[in-house]
Amino acid sequence: MDLEGYREWMQRLKQEPITDASRKEIEKAMLFSPDRFAKANGIGEDFVKEYQADRKNIHGRLLDDKKIKQLKKRKVEETTFFYGGRQKKARVCVCVKTMKNEEHRAKGGYKFYEGIKYNYAFADGFMGEEDVFIFDERGMKVYTTPAAFNDHFVDIREHLIDQILDI
Repeated sequence: MDLEGYREWMQRLKQEPITDASRKEIEKAMLFSPDRFAKANGIGEDFVKEYQADRKNIHGRLLDDKKIKQLKKRKVEETTFFYGGRQKKARVCVCVKTMKNEEHRAKGGYKFYEGIKYNYAFADGFMGEEDVFIFDERGMKVYTTPAAFNDHFVDIREHLIDQILDI
């Protein structure tokens, strides 16, 4: 394989959906030796940095796939909780577009995955505005605006109706 072949291979792996067959090839890419490849093809150290960036991307995809499989197994039901001294009802929604917080990811950041069920509730915000909070898989509340909620989530009832109507 030459440098162009490597780049085509990585581009394909970055876009290919993760299945059992593709997982083996992706894991093989994780074991790829950039130093050995660079020596064999007479390429400089910049290639190692390029490989590390590609590997980080692929590794993130593998971790996300594992997390999605775990989250699909959990049971999400309507529940009650206390907020501001009052009992509120948390309903179920489905994420339709991945929503994540890039900054401060290590300090309790969040990532909501497409196709996964979560609990949500509406709350009175500051100055009479309405806020929405979504419960992540750990049960922590993530505050968002109604517009952002509507962009990324749909109530489970609407989702089921859309599935029946094939929308």
